[in-house]
Formats: sequence, structure tokens, C-alpha cells
Amino acid sequence: MSEPLPDSSEVRPRFGLRLRSPVVVALIGLPGAGKSTVADHLRARLQVRVVNRDAIRRALFPQCAYSQPEKRASVRAAFHAVEVNAALGESTVVDGMTFSKTRDLVHLSELAARYRLGFVPIWLDVSADIARARIQADIDAGSVHLAEDRVPAMVDAVLEGFQRPPPTVPMIDASQPAQQVCALAEKLVIARAGGRNS
Repeated sequence: MSEPLPDSSEVRPRFGLRLRSPVVVALIGLPGAGKSTVADHLRARLQVRVVNRDAIRRALFPQCAYSQPEKRASVRAAFHAVEVNAALGESTVVDGMTFSKTRDLVHLSELAARYRLGFVPIWLDVSADIARARIQADIDAGSVHLAEDRVPAMVDAVLEGFQRPPPTVPMIDASQPAQQVCALAEKLVIARAGGRNS
């Protein structure tokens, strides 16, 4: 992605009319932190587009081995989808990624800046015990996640290489009830976007 996509402002569909200016939102956190819940809330409330890395990986690799090459390919595809949205002037929430590596957060930030979009990283902080318990509860309830390798042990695997976000990244205590977490995330996004359109 060395060359920015052409600006197609003359044919912009302008789906995300709820925010005054478009943004790219990165939801950071362990598996089980509630990233997908927040992403769904923001899509419904603010009419933003959601790019879900897990959905992209499933589409690219229907018989996925959950290998590192498959993961990196789906991350690149997710970033390309964000770039297309940015070229259209659309807000995007990135879901299905932990952003455990600083390089991915930096790359997304640079992509947003290239298209003069606001960048909103949000760290959904939750303890490993809570994250593991939530994943196990989903499994026990028969909930099917887009990432079929999502098991409690994944939390420990992510934690092993997790690079703490910079102190400038807003943090939400994701052990709170989902409704409160979603409301706080929505408030952060609206503030960075300069408000909502009426």
C-alpha cells in the first residue's frame, strides 16, 4: 500500500452520517475483552463501518489452520479494507484484532493520517481471568465465534507477547457491564470526531 487510493469524494455514498468527521477506531484488548460487543454498538449508534479481521480470515481461508501466515494475510486485507473506507471518507471500527503488537497500531494510525481521518485507539482493559471466563462462558452457551481457535488458553498466548499501548491511549475498564463500556467508547469516538451530526 505505497500509493494512497484515489479520493472518490464525487461519488461518496456517505453512509456514516452520524459523525461530524470520519475516524478510524482501533479496539485494543485481549480475546474476551468485549471488542466485538463495542464494535456492534458503534455500528448501530454511529453508522460506522466495521472491518472484522476474523471475518476476513474466514472468507480468505475457509479451512483455516490459524497459522501465522494466514493471520498476517488477513491483517493486511483488513488494513486494505480500512484504507478503502478512508478513501471514501467513511468511518471504520477495526474488530477481531487484539493490537497486541505496537506496529499494527502505528500502521493504522499512519493510514488514518494519510487520509486526514481522526484516529481513535481505545484500550478495553480486562484481567486475564475475566477474559478466560467470558470465553469459556461463550463456549458453554454454544456461541460460535468467527475465530474457531478462540479458547481460554488464547488469552495467555496473547498476553505472552502483548505490548502495552502508549499512555496516551484512552483505557476503559472492560470488566464493567457491557452497556457502560459501550457508552464510554461511544463518547470517546464522538469527542474525537468533533461531535455528531443532527
